[in-house]
Amino acid sequence: MANVEKMFLQIKVDKKDQEVLHYVWKDLKSDDAPRIYRLQRFAFSINCSLFLAIATVQHHARECKEEFPAASMEVLCNMYVDDCLTGDDSVEASVELQKSLDKMMKHGGFNLTKWASSSEEVLSHIAKQDQAQSNTTDFSKSEPLKALCICWNTITDSFLLNILQSVLKMNDPEMKRSLLSIASRIFDLRDYSPCSQL
Repeated sequence: MANVEKMFLQIKVDKKDQEVLHYVWKDLKSDDAPRIYRLQRFAFSINCSLFLAIATVQHHARECKEEFPAASMEVLCNMYVDDCLTGDDSVEASVELQKSLDKMMKHGGFNLTKWASSSEEVLSHIAKQDQAQSNTTDFSKSEPLKALCICWNTITDSFLLNILQSVLKMNDPEMKRSLLSIASRIFDLRDYSPCSQL
């Protein structure tokens, strides 16, 4: 698993499109008049930014299909916004895929970072500063490693969910309808809090 570092800020907006990205800035410590600036990179607050960022990364992957066929396919099939989740059957193939993904993304100006793997051997081929810093065994000491909002313990290679007690409480827990309601709330991401093992 890897994350594109500051994905939105890596994509420059075409000069003619920057005209719609004006904003006003007033320094509160100064009596100067407000200044008008123009964003040159995608902003998080624009409703199309997410779509355009994903489309840009996918366009880059398609452009690199000849030189990096496996990496290109992984980005197109296994990239979720700025997270890439993939793997292979052997350590050698996984290391080769990681290197290919890293090289292809750097070619487009994207830096893959926070690499994580359930294999220490795969991680040994990745620079320490590019690895995820999460403590996967003691969640009280650091933020857990998350893969698409689900905590991943890379040591046991298992996913962990924290279910709040309030989610499991029902007036009539033995009714089929109540059980289905509880099950649907367990997988509602809004109810998640920091991870603990089920």
